[in-house]
Amino acid sequence: MTLHDVTDPNVSAIRQRYAVPPIVQYFPAHSETEGNKMKLTKILHVDDSFDMREIAKIALETVGKFDLLQCSNGVEAIEAVKSFQPDLLLLDVMMPKLSGPEVFKEIQSLPGLENMPVVCLTVKAQDSFAAQLREQGAIGVISKPFDPMQLADEVMDLWNASKTKQ
Repeated sequence: MTLHDVTDPNVSAIRQRYAVPPIVQYFPAHSETEGNKMKLTKILHVDDSFDMREIAKIALETVGKFDLLQCSNGVEAIEAVKSFQPDLLLLDVMMPKLSGPEVFKEIQSLPGLENMPVVCLTVKAQDSFAAQLREQGAIGVISKPFDPMQLADEVMDLWNASKTKQ
């Protein structure tokens, strides 16, 4: 693991706008590849609910065996994404300051992250809302509350389906 001081100049204006201090995190090594396909190993999970982060941490790290970084708000996520270099974003849709779709839009605007896959977590998982999130670029939508024992499989299924379409 490497210690990174996340101070990317591309996100400093966003950090200042929302008054979120710089963060220092430990990050695991780079993502793995299988043949020419990237294997899902690293997930950046963003949720303002401590309880949801803890449940997802157990589901994704312990059950799913993923390398996981969690952020409690969108500004932290935008700041951490370049150093952590996740394979996938798992974003809560409704958060204070920046919503999940706003976070995704900001991350897509960063150089080299235009095609970052995102899965949205939401309590508002009606078909029309889920379709709207997909139109905005999400590869899938998972309803809250989710089954912690199934979350890793659901994320992996969405990842694999998105890679099959490419």
